[in-house]
Amino acid sequence: ARHGDQALYDRVLSAYRHATTPDDRQQYLNALGAFSDPALIRRTIDFALSPDVRTQDAGRLLARTVSAEGGLQRAWPIIRGRWSEVAKKVSPSFGTMYLVHALGSGCLSATAAEVKTFFDAHPAEGVDRTLQQSLERIESCAVLARQQKAALAARFADR
Repeated sequence: ARHGDQALYDRVLSAYRHATTPDDRQQYLNALGAFSDPALIRRTIDFALSPDVRTQDAGRLLARTVSAEGGLQRAWPIIRGRWSEVAKKVSPSFGTMYLVHALGSGCLSATAAEVKTFFDAHPAEGVDRTLQQSLERIESCAVLARQQKAALAARFADR
């Protein structure tokens, strides 16, 4: 799905709608969240916020979209801009927690600062610990990246 086009997206969406088991539905939702095309990411977010996705599944789908390759840069700004809809749709406990956990996939100190600023302005119920863990993961990755940047550049310069 990561490199899939609209035709594949439509097939996965159809499979989701016709799935007969919860496991199959979850697998198709995960696949919908993996598409990297910006138009399909937007479509996935629209779908997650629609009545077609159960409240308990919406947070996971949004989290999968954020944690997919490039999702933090492509999906999070859209989700952030539609936060009032997101907050109404996702379950306040687990749904928001999944999303906040997915934000920990970043690796820039600026991302940690932006996420912290956002949730300072938009407090989410019951996610304080998860938010702190996500911010710590982002900062740890950013520190490691800064520490290893020169060594990696030197290693690959020899190739």
